[in-house]
Amino acid sequence: MRNALGELPVFLACIYGGMVIGMLAFLLRLPKTLADRKRRRISAALRILFAAVDISICIMGFIIAAATLYAVNGMELRIYALTGLFIGAAASVRVLGMTLPARRNDASH
Repeated sequence: MRNALGELPVFLACIYGGMVIGMLAFLLRLPKTLADRKRRRISAALRILFAAVDISICIMGFIIAAATLYAVNGMELRIYALTGLFIGAAASVRVLGMTLPARRNDASH
């Protein structure tokens, strides 16, 4: 049985893995986010492309999460490891999302 101090590196590595997942998701969703902010009409072909990108984000996120858990914890699922993955992903998307320009207001035009 490990003590709590021995689990800290696992938790921090899972936060790092979550940050990688969050950055990947942010970068792959950036074109859709920018198109939504410009309020342009999105064609059916682009909607299909964005759906394929969303599916690929999920698949790559799962692969990164599994690789992180395998490398740092021997593929043991623990609640603190999953929490670390979530915290890292949410934090990186939140921080990177603040770098986007503000949504334009139609009333000002």
